[in-house]
Amino acid sequence: MRVTRSIYNDHEVAIKECSPNPKVERSQILVELDVLSRLNHESIIHNYGYNIHSNPTDPSKEIIVFIMERADGDLESVIGKLSTNGEPREDRNAVPLKFKKLYILQIAIGLMYIYKNGVYHADLKIDNILMVNGNCKIADFGVSKILGDSGVHVMSVICRSGPFGQQSGSHWQHSPVKEGWVCDA
Repeated sequence: MRVTRSIYNDHEVAIKECSPNPKVERSQILVELDVLSRLNHESIIHNYGYNIHSNPTDPSKEIIVFIMERADGDLESVIGKLSTNGEPREDRNAVPLKFKKLYILQIAIGLMYIYKNGVYHADLKIDNILMVNGNCKIADFGVSKILGDSGVHVMSVICRSGPFGQQSGSHWQHSPVKEGWVCDA
């Protein structure tokens, strides 16, 4: 995979080139393309389009190109890295708490949107949260799963199989006021 910057319809974009290989199957790249084509939300990295063509140097191989919203970096570049022992480094706390809360909210809203649209990310980590103009956007849907048409069903599956749902004394409830799930401990 190679990512470069370019201009597309007067927007600065990221061009992501993927070639199927033994580590990354064509079907996995096409799942990411399918997922990005389904999703259109302010908390999800935007996909402007794609192109599938033969590799000019080896016509037997294929190149799949994504034209995506350009990011300024990932969330880790903003909040800082953990030290090797897993403890926060001093610079990690330099971001004001109000911004950390905003980032958590943006990620949660994005996750609710993708789950409601039948998509399970399956690889959510700090490297896959990109920053665009100071806002968090979920990216890299390469190993995501398309689970179904009902967001309620998807949330039920995810919540009940997640680590919090397995804790003793915890149970999940559907909130009748607003679509979503809450955990009572």
